[in-house]
Amino acid sequence: MLHGHSQSAVLIRILSGTLIEERYLRDHDGVYRYETAILRAGCTSYLPVGAYHRLFCEEEAATVHAFGPTPANPVSRVPPHLIEIFHAAKQRVLYAGRQRSVNREPQLNWR
Repeated sequence: MLHGHSQSAVLIRILSGTLIEERYLRDHDGVYRYETAILRAGCTSYLPVGAYHRLFCEEEAATVHAFGPTPANPVSRVPPHLIEIFHAAKQRVLYAGRQRSVNREPQLNWR
């Protein structure tokens, strides 16, 4: 489930397993950007106040979450007005990736 952490930042440490984190971070100009990361045992992820994310387990995993300050509700829903903004941020990344692959010279291996 895509969620935030109220008015708290969160530091996540992966103790074991592998996770995929999908996240929406607000830039200094207030625009959200979309990112993904593969988090393996030993990795740490930081989610600042005002950001949203979701985690997918690639394999069984154990994590430790540290919040600052302690949130009244550790998992907060995404406000409805941000859903379309997040969709647009994700589409910008996916479209940019498609454009790079379309504009790339074909690599032919004649043997």
